[in-house]
Amino acid sequence: MLAGAVGLTAAVVLMRQTQESAPRDLDAAPPPTIAIAQTTVARFAEAGIVLPESGDGPDAVGELQATPGDRTLRLSWARSAGGDVPRGASGYDVRWGRPGALDNAMLVAATEVELRGLTNGERYDVEVRSVDAYGKRSAPTGGSGTPEPTGDDPLRPLLTGLYDDFRGDNAPDPASWAVQRAGSNCLRAGPGTAQEDDRLVLDLRCGNSEAVLRARAPMRLDAGPTLGRVVVVTDGPVPRGEISITLAPGPVTALGVAAGANPPATEPGRAVEDAALPPGTIRAVVTANGARIVTGAGVRRTGAPAAGELASVLGAPGVTARWELELTTTGVLLRRDGELAADADVVPDWRETTVMVGFTASPGDSARLHVDAIGFTGERTEPPTVVDTAGALAGETVRPMPGDQQPGGADPRRRVIDAAPTAESARLQVLAGPTASCAEGELVADFNGPVVKLGAAVPGGLPPKGPYCPYVAQLSPELVGLLRDGVLTTPVIRSASRTGVSVTGVLSVTHPRGTPVERGPAAEPPGPPPTNERHRLAHLSAELRDAAGEELVAGEPVAKGRVVLDIELDGLAGQRETGQLGGIAGIEVRLDNKLVAGLPTVEDGAAAAGAYRFGLSVAELDAGSHVVEVRVFGVQAGARPRSLLLGFQVDG
Repeated sequence: MLAGAVGLTAAVVLMRQTQESAPRDLDAAPPPTIAIAQTTVARFAEAGIVLPESGDGPDAVGELQATPGDRTLRLSWARSAGGDVPRGASGYDVRWGRPGALDNAMLVAATEVELRGLTNGERYDVEVRSVDAYGKRSAPTGGSGTPEPTGDDPLRPLLTGLYDDFRGDNAPDPASWAVQRAGSNCLRAGPGTAQEDDRLVLDLRCGNSEAVLRARAPMRLDAGPTLGRVVVVTDGPVPRGEISITLAPGPVTALGVAAGANPPATEPGRAVEDAALPPGTIRAVVTANGARIVTGAGVRRTGAPAAGELASVLGAPGVTARWELELTTTGVLLRRDGELAADADVVPDWRETTVMVGFTASPGDSARLHVDAIGFTGERTEPPTVVDTAGALAGETVRPMPGDQQPGGADPRRRVIDAAPTAESARLQVLAGPTASCAEGELVADFNGPVVKLGAAVPGGLPPKGPYCPYVAQLSPELVGLLRDGVLTTPVIRSASRTGVSVTGVLSVTHPRGTPVERGPAAEPPGPPPTNERHRLAHLSAELRDAAGEELVAGEPVAKGRVVLDIELDGLAGQRETGQLGGIAGIEVRLDNKLVAGLPTVEDGAAAAGAYRFGLSVAELDAGSHVVEVRVFGVQAGARPRSLLLGFQVDG
């Protein structure tokens, strides 16, 4: 089923009242809850309208398994006793609690969920019921489990270079991690509470602008045959978002690649080369649709593609997985929970690398992700004593050169950077973009008199086509002296040809090892999870067809008589946004802005998803253009309705 209308006139509009494609700004006043949105739908049909009818209730699910973890239970169930989707099921009603009190519930579309925030050593009973498109429930399938610590991951003893489970109050520890993201206020990161306790929470706010955790200590390779491993335990990626594990030789601070890029197609087992990556870089990219290995120029090929059988990377929404990137003397492997997800015919020539783990939301949207652990192998190296100062620039765009007549307005106000009396050195990291190209020698940092040229932050130069240009400048001894004395001001980024481009900057100050330093948090804390979007409804799509069931052809009027309206509510797509679904109260259909049909979907409780076919009479309609509107309402007051418009023409 398509996401919008098929076979419609050019005037067809797809409108979602949720405005889900707009990024959230949590510092601004929250959007008003749709308190006036109805939470019930009455059964109703105008003359000539045929409503769909519910049938028998759905079949029950098969055997229920509850796998214990530390304050968690992972539930999974056979789709039915025969292994197929239970007849009539479009979702599942999951209930759990202490024995005799199943006082927690959620609606899901996947056959696996993760219950968190439980008490170790306490037994929990669970029931799962199939749910059909009209809210009918099957008989329950029951089970129970007792959360308990599971012990260390079997790979944990191998992660000698670094291991962080982010359980400290200062997670991510700024002594071990640099947190980077393009754009102002685009990322908040910190330890979770309640059901997010003992997890690193990443609140991504600027669509698919990548948030990066960069390890300050380098990863050093072993002799082989396994050269090194990087392990990431997370519930990402989100739909249309991605996670990445990047290994770049040298002290790389930022990359110029964009999330969501579509690399050239290649045969299975071969890596894709991306000119935007620094030479020698090896990068694993995971989306909900698959995984791939991407490299920069100059990475050595083994001469033959890897030949592993790949498993699906698409896990259940909100369920944690362990991603393992393994470098060997014969190729690179990426595994999800031990199963091969991607492999490539490349081998690193370097012995030391910077490790960066990236996370993105879907374009134009926000996301809340969790990280349980990151670690890598190799000889352990104490990270340098570095203190980062974010927001280290005066202004957020490139300004004209002094005396230049280009437009740009007055320079932004500078501020004095806090004194660093023990500073040994300092470097300014600047990320410019998005932009169509990058070139060295175009930007300078103006420290209110002293000017420093910005160079490429990655070996091999800047990515020629952007979209982001990572620059770096080592501060001169004169400027470091001003920093020690507490009189260094934030710089203005200037250019003779690049004015107006957005820039963000971090000043990294290095102190002698062992020097006690004060560090602020690596990022602003995430705050509590949003409550107004906790229960998103299933994704809505619809099609209009003629009486024979053939889809309408754009520009061709339909004969007077009857048309068919097919509606699909995709529960899995909706669940991937927040981990669970809002219950569906019902569907309303309007024809030319007049209510003509209402279908409640709450026979035994709210539906989670489903497919529906309405019959609409167009015999009495005038010739010309007409519009059908579909509205879907939830049972929770905070669930935003879904809606879309379908246009069609009636023959004269």
